[in-house]
Amino acid sequence: MLTGSMLLDLFEKITHSGPSTVEFWRSHIDGSLALIQALGLDHFRDYPSLRILSRLVTNSIISCVGSATAVPQQLIEVRAYLTSQMSQQDPKWKQSTIMIEFAAFREALRKSLWTLPEYILVAQDIDQRLLDLSQNMPEGWKPEVHVLDLSSEFPNRLLFYRDRHVTQMMNTLRLVRIVLNEFLLESYQKQDDVDSRLFDEPAIQTITSSIDDICASVPQYVRCQCQFPTKPQQHSPTHTIDCHRLLFPLYVAGRSEWASLKQRAWVKQQLRHIHAHYGVYNASVLVQLLESQTNIDPWNIFAMLGSYGLAA
Repeated sequence: MLTGSMLLDLFEKITHSGPSTVEFWRSHIDGSLALIQALGLDHFRDYPSLRILSRLVTNSIISCVGSATAVPQQLIEVRAYLTSQMSQQDPKWKQSTIMIEFAAFREALRKSLWTLPEYILVAQDIDQRLLDLSQNMPEGWKPEVHVLDLSSEFPNRLLFYRDRHVTQMMNTLRLVRIVLNEFLLESYQKQDDVDSRLFDEPAIQTITSSIDDICASVPQYVRCQCQFPTKPQQHSPTHTIDCHRLLFPLYVAGRSEWASLKQRAWVKQQLRHIHAHYGVYNASVLVQLLESQTNIDPWNIFAMLGSYGLAA
């Protein structure tokens, strides 16, 4: 039953592309939590059951971030139970801890719960914790760095990760840091008693370097050995879903006001290639949005793309 509820949630998020209410995002999470409460956590002891709970927690946190709602206490209790039953020390689990705080931050913004200095302090703290996580990755999670000979080429280095899951986690970390630092730049300007110039440069540097790193992670998945690389080709579903996982990070990177002209042009070029070569229609939609410079909240785009359904 729990698996069925999660699959229904997955299906609806993939197929739903319109504006989403909080109730839409949370409906199946609440249903799954009700099932867990009825069964009791002691019912989930074997490895497959614990993996189902782990996927529920991960997907639910992402849904809470997307809908700007705090993670419910019952889900936090399920997560604590998982931690007691399984070794949960990998960076992705640590990142989900930070994303719980990010979801609470987004809810506070949506409901205007805090003062501007409080928002700034929390945003700075979350950003710093994401930076610390990125700088302390286990050896197997670090990328293989390829520096290109041509210094004029962009990106001038490529990042190759051990698998798509690590790439996705790192790009999620980067896009959240971009969003947070864009918020901080706007917030510094609103403080009359603060010289924003003291804080602007580090925030802008974080944004531009995060965009660079997102772009550097893309060639691992979009370059292939097809006979006709510039024409539509048949690819495995796994290869295609890898391209889907790149859409939202690329959009956040290309949308940023602080992206350079070179970065923006490269992002749109990759999205066009993903559409033309891999047949991913939404990639072309994102190009149109970027070219029109429509200031759409990136989390609305996150929902349009199928949210976690395309990157679970």
